[in-house]
Amino acid sequence: MMVSCPKCGFTQPSDRYCASCGVDMVAYKPAAKSLTQKLVSSWVLQVIVLGVVIFAGYSWLKERNTIEDRVADIEDAPNVRVIEEMERPVRDPAPTLATTSAQSTASSGAADTSVSSHVSTSQAPTASRSGSGQGSNDEGTSADAATQPGARGLLRSAENALGENAATNRSDSTQVQRLRVVFAETQRQMAADLVASARNLASYGMQGGVVTDLANRLRAEAGSLRALESPSEHPVRLNQPIVVFKGARDEATGQNVGISMQIVPVAHDENGLTMQVEVLRALREPSSAQIAEQNFQETFVAPKGGGAFMIIPLPRRALTEDEARLYSGAQVLRVLGSRAYQANSSDLVIFIEAR
Repeated sequence: MMVSCPKCGFTQPSDRYCASCGVDMVAYKPAAKSLTQKLVSSWVLQVIVLGVVIFAGYSWLKERNTIEDRVADIEDAPNVRVIEEMERPVRDPAPTLATTSAQSTASSGAADTSVSSHVSTSQAPTASRSGSGQGSNDEGTSADAATQPGARGLLRSAENALGENAATNRSDSTQVQRLRVVFAETQRQMAADLVASARNLASYGMQGGVVTDLANRLRAEAGSLRALESPSEHPVRLNQPIVVFKGARDEATGQNVGISMQIVPVAHDENGLTMQVEVLRALREPSSAQIAEQNFQETFVAPKGGGAFMIIPLPRRALTEDEARLYSGAQVLRVLGSRAYQANSSDLVIFIEAR
């Protein structure tokens, strides 16, 4: 029977303690909700807020209609028409005979000048059109653009925004977005080659390290490894742990046996993704029904396209019937019954690809 941890939500076979966070699931009591949480989840408060919103919207629409009605009434009032008549411009008085003769005498002297100026101005555009052609349109366009003082500023702002977006996209393209976890049985020679070419070698009793082109290496050496389960992919969120468990439940002891792994991405920089990896190996003792645990911890910095690998040390011996039956419930643990593994010709390797 599978149960879920009331604290972290991790799903595992029935047990008193959570395999992920270690909390006592039987005695654990969730913290009481705060007053704010109770108010937010209260349907009474939600109904009150909805009623206030509806009332406010109704009042706003009613006030708007009232203002529009008042404006229409004022526009239709007779006083408005009187004011409009008063604001109309006063027309010039009708010319008399004396003013007409004086104007004609004054204008006769300037007739020749006005006619000559009219001829010169009417010929100028014709010469300009015949001589310039399309160039006049270009000059007009540039003049219009010059009269718009904000155009260049807007153009510069747009160019700066595009540059910032491009820089952000380049930064995102180099950051690790996902982690792909693969449990595989590899040939001993492949494991040795990985250790020889790796950097940031692991310690604390576990062989491993970082390979900058891990994805390409796995594709090139696909014939030298066998995936024990389908790979799992996990999004990268800083300081959010990724928990993976591959194993089964030992009914004799009520404990879980297998491999638990926790990956915590902690930082992004120009070198790649820094992640803290912890692996817990729990297997049955060969001479008893007790469960022996071994813990490994390491910090890796993996670039995008690269990744980390860990060679997990497991006992290389013939399994008893009880052990074979127990480990058959988990595909990853079936490697313990592999003839190649028992003959020291293969290894159990965990790959963490940075994508």
